[in-house]
Amino acid sequence: MFMKKKILFITMFSPFPENYGGKIGTGERIKELSENFDVNLCFLMNKNDVFDRNTGDKYCYKSKGFIREKNYSKCLFYFYKPFGMISRINKDMNIYIKETLNKEKIDIIILDTIYMQYSLNGLDLSKYKIFLCKDNIEFKLYKSIASQGNIFHRMIYSFESKKIKPIEMNWFKSSLVNGFIFINNNELDYICQEHDLRSKSIVIPPHYNTNIDKLNIDNLNIDILLVGNYAFAPNENGIMWFIEKCIPIIIKNKPGIFIYIVGKSPTSKMFKAVSKFKNVVITGEVDSVGPYYNAAKVIGVPIFQGAGVKMKLLEAVAYKKPIVTTKGGIRNSFFENTCMKVTDDPFLFSDYCIELLEHIENTMDDVNELYKILIDNNDFDKQAKLYFNFININ
Repeated sequence: MFMKKKILFITMFSPFPENYGGKIGTGERIKELSENFDVNLCFLMNKNDVFDRNTGDKYCYKSKGFIREKNYSKCLFYFYKPFGMISRINKDMNIYIKETLNKEKIDIIILDTIYMQYSLNGLDLSKYKIFLCKDNIEFKLYKSIASQGNIFHRMIYSFESKKIKPIEMNWFKSSLVNGFIFINNNELDYICQEHDLRSKSIVIPPHYNTNIDKLNIDNLNIDILLVGNYAFAPNENGIMWFIEKCIPIIIKNKPGIFIYIVGKSPTSKMFKAVSKFKNVVITGEVDSVGPYYNAAKVIGVPIFQGAGVKMKLLEAVAYKKPIVTTKGGIRNSFFENTCMKVTDDPFLFSDYCIELLEHIENTMDDVNELYKILIDNNDFDKQAKLYFNFININ
């Protein structure tokens, strides 16, 4: 009888429900791993977050969440260390992980993100296979974010980039790490310029569950929909670009349309920017984005930073909606050089949105072509097998 090896999977948010980008990627990763491994899930969550226990129990034999307490005094005291790591230290989680490793026969530890590295403090990691997931090269991402915004914003992200780079490089040099799991070749190629990690790395693109939510909300009318987690700076930067540069053009040409901005942690800057527009709605976090996609005519994906595959793009394709995106939206995805409408020019972005709205009946051929590309590159069983083979070989 095949005995599944046990994985301790550590992540920085509650992966279920899968209701925004990062959670979707992590949730699908856990599902793929659970095909061939027994998964013990350990995660952080914000105070207002929820955990879908039924889904967690379906894919994990055990799961335990801890509240992320952003201790700003601690962060100030350790100002020379990355905020994203210091703010995720949780003593109760560390104790739980230590007790779990002592009580159970854990074979493998998967760190879903480098930001959870302090959860392994004080442990003898030589007893386990260690794998690190790399959706982005973080110091490069912060450097990119630092290229935009006001001087204060630029200073903060530039400083974070400098703080996280040596930590990240130490992981790449560590002999304790058995393997790295990237989601695209570009990030792997980039890091291999300094450290040849190809023999202990694999590229597994994110999977998206195409069994979409078919729920509808009565009388919900959406012409253009934008979805994201706006606590993530690249998403906020992208949506502010759209609000400030595209919405005025779109509304001038089509004054009666409705634009919805849906997703977690909208900022005061966003609310202030849309306050002058009559038919622009910011919903905040919703239970399910499904009804909003179902009601929408066109999806906008304005994003300029970040190397990972954008889950919101896969989501929009799965709902078979016409899409307008910036180049950052399709970067490192299988939608490069396809029929998808792509531009970084705000005038052309706006024109594309208007064109699609005015000729929505002519979009189905392109929508179906993009959906086929998603299906052809979105094989759950294949990706589950890739995880199984890679973890067992390394």
